[in-house]
Amino acid sequence: MSHKETIFFAHATGFQGSMYRQFFKNFERSFDVLFFENFGRNPNYPIVDNWSNQAIEVANFLKGKETPVIGVGHSMGGILNLLAASQNPGLFKLLVLLDSPIMMGALGVFLKLSKLIGLVESMSPAKKSRNRKDRWKDRQEAAAYFQNNSFFRKFSPECLEDYLEFGLKEEAGSVTLSIPVKEECSLFNSTPHNLDFLATENLPPIIYCQANRRVVTSQSSINRFVKKFKAQRFLIEGGHMFPMERPESSSEIVALIKNNLS
Repeated sequence: MSHKETIFFAHATGFQGSMYRQFFKNFERSFDVLFFENFGRNPNYPIVDNWSNQAIEVANFLKGKETPVIGVGHSMGGILNLLAASQNPGLFKLLVLLDSPIMMGALGVFLKLSKLIGLVESMSPAKKSRNRKDRWKDRQEAAAYFQNNSFFRKFSPECLEDYLEFGLKEEAGSVTLSIPVKEECSLFNSTPHNLDFLATENLPPIIYCQANRRVVTSQSSINRFVKKFKAQRFLIEGGHMFPMERPESSSEIVALIKNNLS
């Protein structure tokens, strides 16, 4: 029986690994898939600036597995894999960042200053997340809310079902988010500002997959990343949440990975 390569998948802020099971389907035809369910939840790895502890979570999770693996990460997850790889040579043979928030150059400086003066939330997605609705009387009411939400109604029906299954929990006679808003905002506000200073010597090859409908940070920052890390850039159809909007897009990622492993 042939041995399959292993993909380790790291999720985006505000999501959990299980929510991506539609996106995983094409991966699972060619690879073994590992994923971490929820970064930022373990009290042994509290959320700190620049996601340092969450990168340690990645490394410690993989140290007990057969490595090197192929690291695929959406948004925050791509950065976590990159940070873990910089500190732990040999964990990964390839890194694929899916529309990750690159804050480099002027953006990195601005982000650092905003943290120092206490205004980081004004420039992070936490500004919107802080006041999001997080409690409903039952799952039916919650489902109706998300189906009519401009962000979530772009998801494929199957991906939205998975989000509702894993993203909600019963609590005190009502339904609430399984990922607390406070936790989500804390991760957003800790987005790394120091990628310009990350060592590149022992990193594996890197592919940056950029959604073509909207730049997640700034094009100049992404260009700076591609140059510093000698990364390949690949444009993919969709917005930042393309793994949920077009889960079949994972077939394009599979092709990229295979081309880089051959």
